[in-house]
Amino acid sequence: MVGRHFRLPDYYEVGREKVREYARAVFDPHPAHRNEAAAADLGYAGLIAPLTFASLLGGVAQQRVFADLVTGYDLSQVLHTEQRLQFHKPLTVGDRLICDIYVDSFRRSHGQDLIVIKNVITDVHGTLMQTTWTTMVAHTPDTAPHPQPQTATLPPGVRSSPPSSRRSMQAGTRRDGRAADVHPTADRMRPLRHPPVP
Repeated sequence: MVGRHFRLPDYYEVGREKVREYARAVFDPHPAHRNEAAAADLGYAGLIAPLTFASLLGGVAQQRVFADLVTGYDLSQVLHTEQRLQFHKPLTVGDRLICDIYVDSFRRSHGQDLIVIKNVITDVHGTLMQTTWTTMVAHTPDTAPHPQPQTATLPPGVRSSPPSSRRSMQAGTRRDGRAADVHPTADRMRPLRHPPVP
């Protein structure tokens, strides 16, 4: 698995309004993200993207990783634990970015897989722009927890009562089918009083 490679099929073009929108979203007040004159004062022809702007590309890359490179995982059970970024050149409006994705490392331990994905972002001319490493932890596919039905052997003549279900509790009904009062009352909300400790 380590060393497997995938390239996103098309370039991502950095857009002027997308840079402004992203800067607002991450509360980055630097004027070079919003104003061409401020970017020109720093020597750039267009707006400069905030440092983490490439995460937009990284989100697409991560989806493709689990679809094409690292398969068999339930994405609802994948935890993003660490991110490292190495900046080689600022991203600016008009840059056309290519993303190469690699499985950088893989370790299995105690039913968990630790997967490091490396994204190498270049422009269409091959200039290295940014390198990122994303560490994720996931349940090993063959040991991922699956609820097993519980069956009990009862003595002859003993009937089991129907189990309460979360669904019926959420719907506000009791096991016996009558409506349950799920709304708090003043009595239920009163704090518990404990006797003083001697």
